Amino acid sequence: KIQSVVAATDIAAFLPGAKRGDASNQTEIPQFLQCTDVYFPKIEANLGMQVVTSMNTDGSNVAASAAVNNSWLTYVSSTHLYMAESSNNWFWDQANIDQTAIHKFSISENKPQYLATGSVDGYANSAFNFSEHNDVLRVATTQTVYEKIDDSTMGFWQPIFKNHLTLLKDDNNGKMNTISEIRDIAVGETIRGVRFLADRGFIVTFRNVDPLFTFDLSDPNNPLLKGELKIPGFSSYLHPYGDNHLLTVGREGGAGDVGLGNDVQLQLIDVSDLSKPKVIHKYTPDLPQGYSWSAAQYDHHAFTYYEPENLLAMPIQISPNASSISPFSGVIAFKVTLDNGFEELGRVDHADLAEQYYCVDNTVIDPLIGYCSSGYYGDWATPRRSVVMTSGPSVYLYTISDVGLKANEVNDFNTTLGSLLFPPQIYPWDVGGVGVDNNGSGGPVTITPANITNTL
Repeated sequence: KIQSVVAATDIAAFLPGAKRGDASNQTEIPQFLQCTDVYFPKIEANLGMQVVTSMNTDGSNVAASAAVNNSWLTYVSSTHLYMAESSNNWFWDQANIDQTAIHKFSISENKPQYLATGSVDGYANSAFNFSEHNDVLRVATTQTVYEKIDDSTMGFWQPIFKNHLTLLKDDNNGKMNTISEIRDIAVGETIRGVRFLADRGFIVTFRNVDPLFTFDLSDPNNPLLKGELKIPGFSSYLHPYGDNHLLTVGREGGAGDVGLGNDVQLQLIDVSDLSKPKVIHKYTPDLPQGYSWSAAQYDHHAFTYYEPENLLAMPIQISPNASSISPFSGVIAFKVTLDNGFEELGRVDHADLAEQYYCVDNTVIDPLIGYCSSGYYGDWATPRRSVVMTSGPSVYLYTISDVGLKANEVNDFNTTLGSLLFPPQIYPWDVGGVGVDNNGSGGPVTITPANITNTL
């Protein structure tokens, strides 16, 4: 029955379409995607279809190609787009190896074209695990291998982590072949951060301490692991600082420099000699007790570095245990130099915006009665991003959190030039935009953006 229904259906009905226009007037784009534009790579994958669409900035010249796969990770070089899909192997199936399929598409003024497919052992957790250089794709992966640790019928399986650096090249015949690799890097640990810079590579793994591994990739047929630096904690984002240094974000080490501590950590690492990398400066918030974190630990878009001023802006949340220390929920700005490391220029706290946001006209958006007067919401701002803008010699920093926006001149963080409180977003359980009266009665109060004054 199903086969007959499928056979009687026009094949075009299974292909995605596209429309041009606005909400009131839309027209179908003819021949947006044809069967001849869909490729079926000869590699095991979950069923799905990934469509790559190109167009001019004015919306014209729309063209598309597609490949059958279910990839979730995309890496784009100046000339190619790569889509990666992990195999999602079942741990009890020893024949199903933990692998990642990689599909390569061209980027040009014409229609994107599928070019080749390859695979590597393990999985990649971000686009930074990929890098194309001189027509060679470099990929850093963590592979999970399950080993049976008893002889029972079902057995118990133990995961073993292995890390690999694989170099692939397109054979111009539909395949990306492995031309070289370095396998089994830091067995038992997992990759936390990766950065490729031209013919050099840097990989951070972690279990109890942070080994930073350095690689010489100048000969793609013979990659070399050159050095290793063990650092307490780990780095999750690695940013180039000049030609010979890395500016990193991550977590500090725990007690005895083992495991993880409670604070976010910044580091400047000298990699001028790949065989002897060394930390020259580090920073953690001055917090004797408590916890700090930054969105930049897991999202590089939260990391703002303005090189002309050596200006680093980081969203940081500081929650002290001591009641005598106020929480901080905002952005800290630094001047970063090789001589002095991380010098704080100032802090932009959004705690006051959080208090206004969650306690509008004595009303709590999140219904926790009695907390507005106690300052409970001060560390609920959740800082996200910062933007640097210039006007003549002046440099301005705009900081953004979940609750609002502030503007400051970099030379004077004590003065807020303007602020903007975002309209309240009612929680799903506050049906109809009804909050809770914080005067103790618990009665419903309607919240509207009219209660808020924006001063930016």
